[in-house]
Amino acid sequence: MKIIISGIGEVGSHLASLLVEKGHEIVLIDYQSESVASLEEHLDARIVIGSATSATLLKEAGIDQADLFLALTSDDEVNLVACSLAKALGAKEVVARYHAPARKDHQVISYSRHFGIDYLVSPERLAASTLAREIRSPLTPVIDQFARGSIEVAQITLDGNSDLLGIPLNELTLPARVRVGIIQRGEEIQIPSAREVLKAGDRIILVGSPQGLTEAVRKFEGTMRLQKQRIVLYGAEDIGTALIENFTSHDIEMKVIEPKRERCEWISEHYPWVQVIEGDAIHSRLMIEENVMEADVFIAATRDDENNVMACLQAAKLGIRPCLLVIHRPDYAGIMADIGDILGVNQTVSPRLVTGHELLRFVTEEPYMVLWEMPNKKAQIIRIRLQAEDSPLYRKLVRELKWPSGTMLLGIERSDNTTVPSAEDRFHAHDSLLLLTRLESRDALIDLFRPAF
Repeated sequence: MKIIISGIGEVGSHLASLLVEKGHEIVLIDYQSESVASLEEHLDARIVIGSATSATLLKEAGIDQADLFLALTSDDEVNLVACSLAKALGAKEVVARYHAPARKDHQVISYSRHFGIDYLVSPERLAASTLAREIRSPLTPVIDQFARGSIEVAQITLDGNSDLLGIPLNELTLPARVRVGIIQRGEEIQIPSAREVLKAGDRIILVGSPQGLTEAVRKFEGTMRLQKQRIVLYGAEDIGTALIENFTSHDIEMKVIEPKRERCEWISEHYPWVQVIEGDAIHSRLMIEENVMEADVFIAATRDDENNVMACLQAAKLGIRPCLLVIHRPDYAGIMADIGDILGVNQTVSPRLVTGHELLRFVTEEPYMVLWEMPNKKAQIIRIRLQAEDSPLYRKLVRELKWPSGTMLLGIERSDNTTVPSAEDRFHAHDSLLLLTRLESRDALIDLFRPAF
């Protein structure tokens, strides 16, 4: 594939290295020549100096032949304009990086639809979603997430004491955004019908929203509502704020420690259920005074790696487990991954790495993207985009389609949001469909969309 990347920062350079190793043709665009000097020595990629907001420069880079264009600079406006131009000049698929605070604007207007962008990715929101998954993991056995963290996959095994044994799935009262996607019974893998009856020993794959999955798992396991987790978060800027948005006062009790007064005031105003403490978590005295040792989870998510490490060490010393750490610098991330357990850090999250993992999903020559698959590869969750209004699904109702056996519609991505559709929902041009399919049913499923490709 020919892939053009605009912006050679931590995310862009990391991704470029991975893609070159995989044998793709890479073109890098950056307006700062010093940013690319070191890359030229060890990276087999063409480098163009300038701004991707220039149509002339994009044509020079060969944008009309690009299978994928990635705008990954630190400037949201540059990324949006560059992607809009790239799409208009012939790039097959375009992806723009944006920062977490811009999300509220996206709720007012669909940036992706307005600018013709196929996908928007926020390193801060991806990192926050990864942290949220780790926080919920004692309650919900999540094994993967996608759609910007709004859809998760969980796995449970029914024991002989479950109250749900022998009950057809269509008689279960599950949260609105949760599906029983797969039942594994011995070696048999099935995407169940509504009349399927659960049996002891069934391994069940649940797919749905994070909050809905937590409720559904408790129902399947027969547990009562558990006591709220007590969370202490150090740092309330981009990643910290995005993390808060993953929860509500019904889910957790949260204390936020933030050094900057203006951020403290902002968090108190927008999230009144959060207790805000002005101070610095690298000081043990503050941690003790605020009874941080009573927390169930500690997260250090400031923009300062050294402070994050020191705060986690203080929390670990006070006996808090788990301790979750955000690391921005690539050299620090590697070190902490190696020695984190020794220092008492249970999980290290790198925005650069989680974003790279997300973007690699776009590197495919197939008309679909694989979001998740079972270890034995017998079933997958895939994403298919309806490219134009001549799609055979355009304006059809969900109930009007006859899906192939062994497939299931899980969600629709539209206007930067992901929803679980009802039978009366209609498909629109440029919708992205999230579909669960058995491997042997995938080709029949893809055939439904063939005229759109």
